[in-house]
Amino acid sequence: SSSMAPLMRRAVFVLAVLFVVVLPAGGGSAIGPSALVIGDSLAQGTQPYLAAYLPGWRLRHVVRVGVTTAEGVDRMRSLTGRLPRFLVVSLGTNDDPRLASQFRGLVRSVMSTVGNGRCVVWPNIARPPTRGSSYARHNGALAAEARSRSNLRIVDWARMTRRHPEWLQVDGVHVTPAGYRARAAALARALADCPS
Repeated sequence: SSSMAPLMRRAVFVLAVLFVVVLPAGGGSAIGPSALVIGDSLAQGTQPYLAAYLPGWRLRHVVRVGVTTAEGVDRMRSLTGRLPRFLVVSLGTNDDPRLASQFRGLVRSVMSTVGNGRCVVWPNIARPPTRGSSYARHNGALAAEARSRSNLRIVDWARMTRRHPEWLQVDGVHVTPAGYRARAAALARALADCPS
């Protein structure tokens, strides 16, 4: 009825005011930044600790034991339209160390996929030599790419584990809970150091 119209308009106005008050500036969520963690068993081992170092962050983990860089990059490409501003990429440990040039191409592909507006944190590789080769060239490729890209931050995991060999398990790849906790803390520091 016509007598109900003013009441309805008033109710809509009140709801609109409440909506504006509840939403934070910019219309976004009150929760902090978002990050995607994509990677291997080391990412999986770090997962329980990372949230503690990033209070208020929304973290999404896409992790699988044994994943290679090529597989991880394919998965990332499938998420291109939904990538957050921050990414942690824990890939390379399951690659063939003799194929460093292929690895560098995949690092470039990741950076091309994320663009200049996102920050990528990538821990380098700590693993004993396999197939007669070390992972030094993979780590060199990561370092070289980071020198020319301000939005690629390398966590020197290889150096950290050399300084703390007590973190390493017998396979020389996976680490103790203390090691995973330290890795999580280092990733959080690198994310905080990302360009604004």
